[in-house]
Amino acid sequence: MTNSRQCEVVSRLGFPLPLWRNLLLFQSYRQLQSWILIVVGTVWLVCFATRFFASHMLPIGVALMGVSCGALISVAMSIPAEFHVLRRPERLTGLLASRLQYLGYMELSSTGDVIVYRQRGPRCLRWDESNVSVREYPDKIVVRGAWFIVADLRRWIQREEGAA
Repeated sequence: MTNSRQCEVVSRLGFPLPLWRNLLLFQSYRQLQSWILIVVGTVWLVCFATRFFASHMLPIGVALMGVSCGALISVAMSIPAEFHVLRRPERLTGLLASRLQYLGYMELSSTGDVIVYRQRGPRCLRWDESNVSVREYPDKIVVRGAWFIVADLRRWIQREEGAA
């Protein structure tokens, strides 16, 4: 399949929210709370480990800045994105389900034409913003979720379409 044909089947990655919402990074108060808890816990562990294993204490400001900046990457990766797939392959929904399972997701709910997947793992380490929804329309499928996962799904579908 040629590249131009792939463009007809799989749309570009889009960001459905207004730009100002994406610049906020945190999409919900719960995500902010979880992120703060993870950062504080990690800083505490880093400071404890340096105090226990090293002769000098790592300044808490340095640890807080390093962990905060590193943890912001995971928040930025959960900015909502979506793409559309023209309904050519009939087995696409099943293929998406198996790919999401491979990526560590499980089905959360299924209502009519929408299936929502969430990450596996403890609740304190996963965010609703990382959920992926697959909505079926008569002429297309819309995949929406955290941009990092959605971008991976899009690339995977393009490879699958190219191999077909």
